[in-house]
Amino acid sequence: NSLKTKTIERLHEGIDTFQVEDGTIFYWKSASPQRLYVKWKGNEIHATLPGKNIDMYGVGYNNAIYFCCRKKIYKAVFAITDGIIISPVRDLLSGENVHWTICSRVRYRKRYVYCLSEDPGENEILVDVPDEEMKDMEVAAIHRGTVILFSET
Repeated sequence: NSLKTKTIERLHEGIDTFQVEDGTIFYWKSASPQRLYVKWKGNEIHATLPGKNIDMYGVGYNNAIYFCCRKKIYKAVFAITDGIIISPVRDLLSGENVHWTICSRVRYRKRYVYCLSEDPGENEILVDVPDEEMKDMEVAAIHRGTVILFSET
């Protein structure tokens, strides 16, 4: 058996794509000037970004992609009638680290992780792994309330 492929579109260097649950593909140009857009019926529909120097984090839930600008987390969704709608989610928390769509923070000497798209106070999960073991590990994902760690060694 062989896998057959078909080229639909070639992306220019510096363009990333993020496909959300409903199939919408967001295009992200990270170099200045940064651009976020979708292609709809042959047209590029551009978002009005909330500022410069945006850190794009990727796909979350509910057909949204998430990014950070000026210490605030935003989400973007595409609606056929309204274009790309950008709305603030929350402020970044003190000491919060974001790696793609996973956030972590240390509180009271304990490490907690949660999805970027969720409320950290309600959905954070304690990672009860000793620091010595954790030093070579990274959080790869959160799946159904379980933290998945990986190590290269």
